[in-house]
Amino acid sequence: MKNPSSQNIFTSADMVRLLLRYAEFTGIDMEMLERKVDIDRFRLQRRLPLAVFQQIWDSIQKEACDPDFGLHLGEVFVRFAEGHILFSVMRNCPTMETALEKFFRYHSLMADILRPRMAYRKSEVILLLERVFPGLPIRRHHVEATLAMLASTLKQLSDNCIVPMAVDFQHPRPARTEEHTRIFSAPLRFGQNRDALMVSTIDLARPILMANPDFLDAHEKLAQRLMRRINRPESVADKTRGAIQGIITRGDPARLDAVARQLAFSKRSLQERLAKDGTSFRQLLNEARRNLAGTYLKEPDTSICDVAFLLGFSDQSAFNHAFKRWYGVSPRRYLQKNTPC
Repeated sequence: MKNPSSQNIFTSADMVRLLLRYAEFTGIDMEMLERKVDIDRFRLQRRLPLAVFQQIWDSIQKEACDPDFGLHLGEVFVRFAEGHILFSVMRNCPTMETALEKFFRYHSLMADILRPRMAYRKSEVILLLERVFPGLPIRRHHVEATLAMLASTLKQLSDNCIVPMAVDFQHPRPARTEEHTRIFSAPLRFGQNRDALMVSTIDLARPILMANPDFLDAHEKLAQRLMRRINRPESVADKTRGAIQGIITRGDPARLDAVARQLAFSKRSLQERLAKDGTSFRQLLNEARRNLAGTYLKEPDTSICDVAFLLGFSDQSAFNHAFKRWYGVSPRRYLQKNTPC
């Protein structure tokens, strides 16, 4: 599969406006910036190509001269996004868990590069950032800005009561991590196979004290209208991919008949539609298993046998063979290489 062109990926003008507000907040000359990136911040299109967004981001980051640019942007992001529909929906949800579910559901109103989701593991919930387009490089500061924004949002909505249990980053440890420690107040793990915040399931049950159900209903209807405007029709392959991953993370076997039933297709019809999209059910199932395998292996108290069962393999031997094909090493060797001492 060819890597996607950044010209075919878009981000919302709202995201660009918030980035420009941050630039102004840091004291950057906005007229100079507009000339440099050739935009008019008062006349932005509804959706901008990722390449344009990246040019604006790079210019602001260069002018800011901040080695922790992403962290500092994410830390104050909620303040600048105060009136945005996404955060208006979240503030009026009854609990923190509901607020996060809405955040994930309507996240593309802000950006399309990273797709956040929740995975439940025993006493903790993992807030994961997934690459929507695996072939597209995601930079350290993009990830740190999004995770810092999530952490700051959790703190704000909970009146500073929620602190992450741990934070994982795929990129290597930077030279200095004092700001990471200050912003997250949690153990930091770099060089991992995921970008994620871990929070307690108890924390997600916390009520949001100022929530208003009438406001929630009105704001969510607006969010849904905005989503219908920007969403391209989802392919059958995309729907199947999402259904498979959802079934696996619930702990159920991801069989063709179950996925076809969920998507309102017959098994034969689903297979034919997937073939038209240039893929197959087996290929999408393997893709989902591969994406989840490394994450599951690193969960405390989860054995290789447990992971094989969770991913729907007939036995551990079949999982071992598949894992070695995906990662080039056995699950045990992978854990030795990727688990901190």
